[in-house]
Amino acid sequence: MMKRLVLTVALLATPNAAMAARKAPKLADCPITRTLYGQPGNTGTTAGFTKPTTQSNYASDLVFWLKSGGQTFWYSFSAPNGYGGTNISPQMDPALIKQDENGDGPDDRLPAMKPKPGEDEGEDFLMMFDAFDAKLNAFSSPPQSKDKAPAYLFARELGPLFHYAHNGDLYKLTSPVQIDIALWRPVGCA
Repeated sequence: MMKRLVLTVALLATPNAAMAARKAPKLADCPITRTLYGQPGNTGTTAGFTKPTTQSNYASDLVFWLKSGGQTFWYSFSAPNGYGGTNISPQMDPALIKQDENGDGPDDRLPAMKPKPGEDEGEDFLMMFDAFDAKLNAFSSPPQSKDKAPAYLFARELGPLFHYAHNGDLYKLTSPVQIDIALWRPVGCA
C-alpha cells in the first residue's frame, strides 16, 4: 500500500504529469465544442459539436459531427416553432460551405440532397435529436456554443441511416458505420 502511494505521489510530482493535470479539464467542465461522445461497447464511432466559420443554419451556432472508419459526417440543427423538438439534417463539411453571392443563406446540402434541374425541392431530410442534462432533463432547443455540454445525446435515426446507406447515394461509405440504439455519453475532452 505504501509503495503504491509513494509511486502515485512521485508520478504526480513530475513536471509532465503536473502540466497534463492543468491542461486537461474534468469531463464535467469540458466545453461543449471539446466534449467527445461515444456509445457503450461501440469504440469505433465518436461524435461531438463544433462551431463552423460559416453559419448555414440559424437554429444553432453549432453543427453536430460523427466520426467512424476515417470518415466524418456533418449535421445541421433545426427546430420547429412550438412543440416538436430538435432535428438534425445531413450537411456538407462546414469548411466547404461558402456564403452565397446573391445574399441568400449558404447552401449546406449534400450533393445527393439537391434536386436535379426541373425537379421540385422535395422535403427536408430531418432526424430527431435529443440532448439531456445529467438529471435527464431534455434541452428545450438545439445545443448552442454557450451551453454546458449535454450529459447524454440520443439520435435513434442515425443507426438506420447508416445501416441502409449502401442502398442510397447520400453517403459514399469507405467502411461500415455502426450506430447503436443507445444514448451517447461523454467519453473524453479533446
